[in-house]
Amino acid sequence: MGDKKITASRLRELVFYDESSGDIRWIVKKGPKNPGDLAGYLRSDGYIYIRLDGVLYSAHRIAWLYMNGSFPDSCVDHKNGIKNDNRKENLRSASMQENMRNRGTQKNNTSGFKGVGFHKVSGRWKSSIKVNGKSIQLGFFKTPEEAHLAYCIACKKYHGEFSNTGS
Repeated sequence: MGDKKITASRLRELVFYDESSGDIRWIVKKGPKNPGDLAGYLRSDGYIYIRLDGVLYSAHRIAWLYMNGSFPDSCVDHKNGIKNDNRKENLRSASMQENMRNRGTQKNNTSGFKGVGFHKVSGRWKSSIKVNGKSIQLGFFKTPEEAHLAYCIACKKYHGEFSNTGS
């Protein structure tokens, strides 16, 4: 995605953003797309991308620009974690750190629970959480469910509105 940034006024000449559905639709004819057609495409990473004036943008950032008249200082976070849900009520400005807190359980997680891993030396389940770039150890537990409960409590405490326990 390029350095050239589209303005809010130019954006509104090209597309219409429906705040309640999150849909972004063409106002103008764009190649095979007619006015009223959905703009953009769903990429394999789960986000919708739209090419405007030769520059590729993520739809959630375009929605933010449309609603607010400028791009956010940092990230646009999807509150519910659904990457293509671009409804106004689901988008919020976030720092990179806040955005990362709201991630779900990673694909390489072997316990099935966010914040939980198996500690081979002790033969127990370990729970930890990242806060301000530092890992805080929450303890060792008999079951992954107990370890996850400790993570959930810490997540609410340290991450507040950006907490995502992955469950």
